[in-house]
Amino acid sequence: MKEKERESYNDQPYSFYLSSDEPIFIVNKAGKIIDSNDAFCKNIGYSKNEIKGVPLQDSIFLTPDSRKKAMYRQIAKLVGKQAPFYILNVQTKKGNIVSFEIETKLYSKDGEIAGEIGIVKNISKSKKKEEKELKSIQKDTLELSRQLDSKNQDIRKIQADLENKEEQIRLLEQELRSHHSDKERGKDELKKLKTDKENTVRELDGRNSKINQLSYELEQKQNR
Repeated sequence: MKEKERESYNDQPYSFYLSSDEPIFIVNKAGKIIDSNDAFCKNIGYSKNEIKGVPLQDSIFLTPDSRKKAMYRQIAKLVGKQAPFYILNVQTKKGNIVSFEIETKLYSKDGEIAGEIGIVKNISKSKKKEEKELKSIQKDTLELSRQLDSKNQDIRKIQADLENKEEQIRLLEQELRSHHSDKERGKDELKKLKTDKENTVRELDGRNSKINQLSYELEQKQNR
């Protein structure tokens, strides 16, 4: 017997397991179902006689995908690479789909490995709970994604508004600079006008002085 087989080997006769309250089925080395207990039959909705003698991968209660999975596992088992735990989906006689987690133990006959004991745990409720939680997470993720998109749109709108405000500020600063330049030019022109005025006043005073001088000279000449 191989070391790996010895680790999972059980020297109890498989009939010992059939009295368990847990669903149990037994397969021989060829993978055919040779026995099962009432709990297993109750879970799948089929009687023991309806499933006995049929290879697990060909059984009527497995879904098509799980039949393939059972077939691949049987092939792996022949080369010593089977896993002690695996999951199969079952379609009950009523048409319901349930999930079985199966723990396997080897059993012997006449000192040789004769087959496997399948100890079944119905995980449909926990799987449905996980699926429900997953849907809830997906729903929350979708809502968060929608909120994020909305926030991003708000941010883009604010950024566009900010850019518009910055452009308005730029134009206003440009206008203020223009007004400041106009004001400075106005100051220069006013200063120039004042200077021109002062020059004109001086020129006028000079002319008045000259006229007065000429009038005086004219008056002197007339008096002679």
